[in-house]
Amino acid sequence: SDRARALRELAKQLPEELLPEALEVTRQISSESDRARALSELAKQLPQLLAEALEVTQRINSELVRAGALRELARHLLPEHLPEVLEVTRQIGSEWHRANVLRVLAKQLPEELLLELLEMTRQISSESNRAIALSELAQHLPPELLQDAFNLIRLFEDNYHSASAWQGFLSRLEELQVNVAGFAKGLDTLAHKDRKDFLRSLPHFADTLTRLGGKNTLMLCLEAMREVCAQWP
Repeated sequence: SDRARALRELAKQLPEELLPEALEVTRQISSESDRARALSELAKQLPQLLAEALEVTQRINSELVRAGALRELARHLLPEHLPEVLEVTRQIGSEWHRANVLRVLAKQLPEELLLELLEMTRQISSESNRAIALSELAQHLPPELLQDAFNLIRLFEDNYHSASAWQGFLSRLEELQVNVAGFAKGLDTLAHKDRKDFLRSLPHFADTLTRLGGKNTLMLCLEAMREVCAQWP
């Protein structure tokens, strides 16, 4: 609603003495989704509102709106709220919406909850949605969970989605100590993305490329790409 949007914008600039009044107006918003978003914005200045915002978010009927509110709320929650957010996320029926909330949670959760997040990612049946969650999760996992997550790539049947998942692990290939055969398979998988994606990925696996192929390999790779671009701009 217009009132909710105005409150969200005002909340960013309100002086502390006006926050209680803004809170009272926010609590009168009839739409649960609008109220949840407004509470989330106010909670940036009044952290004690986070629990209330989470409670309102759980009551939102629309999964699309609930997932959007959860993504916003997850960025500001205190550690004690995160297990509850994880449980609310688990109850989202749409794998697309669930995967997108998991992407945000991967950046916020403490290490002790990341194993649970990995299990939730493993259970996503849609390969495209699983790749979305796994690619983000890979960048935040502790070393002891990294190999288990990396092994999930083998379960993908679609090469494009497998490549999307691979991209999340590129900056951590040295931790995984990928061998020549594994790296070659990864490059073959990444070839199912377009050239722009591949070029964007190159800096992330440059160290592994140099370790496995020698210090001149990166230069040879760049020269080969230059020749390809000259033939097929």
